Amino acid sequence: MSQFGPLISASQVEAAVLDTLQTWMHTYLGNTERVVGRPVESMIRPRSYSKTAGNPLAIQDRELPRVVVMSPGLVEEPEEGGETLTLTWAVTVWMFAKGIDENDTQDLCRDNAATIRLLLSHKTPDLVDYVHLLDENYDAVPPNRENTLAGCELVFALRVPEAADYGTGPSDPDPPQQPDPPTDYGDWPEVDETDVEVIHVPLTEEVEP
Repeated sequence: MSQFGPLISASQVEAAVLDTLQTWMHTYLGNTERVVGRPVESMIRPRSYSKTAGNPLAIQDRELPRVVVMSPGLVEEPEEGGETLTLTWAVTVWMFAKGIDENDTQDLCRDNAATIRLLLSHKTPDLVDYVHLLDENYDAVPPNRENTLAGCELVFALRVPEAADYGTGPSDPDPPQQPDPPTDYGDWPEVDETDVEVIHVPLTEEVEP
């Protein structure tokens, strides 16, 4: 452990969730196919996994199916235990996919949500010691969009123990790094011609010698 103690950020938690989903999604989608009676590998595996800080539908990568993760912040008050701080982040997981028609798309959306719910209930991401489902819905795509595109949205609470501590940190600050002066100023253009103009300004007052 460094003299700074532990440091866990929301971006690390998001990355841990994405990594867990990427590792296990194929296996858990296979289980969903067996349970709901779909043909083997008929549920297309996600082609894109990404994080966002805004609208998940605005991501430039339009590959489908697509999984998007975002944490809006803490979902519970920090827990203090001795010298450590335990934090619980809310993490939203979206999955967007297309079906054959409107009914198939809606079924696919719900089956994908069930897959993600089960996966994160079984496989705890790194850094996390507790996962709890807070919400699940199937209207991540506005109804005015084409009926063969749908998205599910699941919100989880992920508890991270010892996300920070109350240690003293380093005893002395690091000196700021001063950049070295440049040794090469590049090529200066040669001066071909110089104009010098001398202007005589008469004195308005006498100057003593």
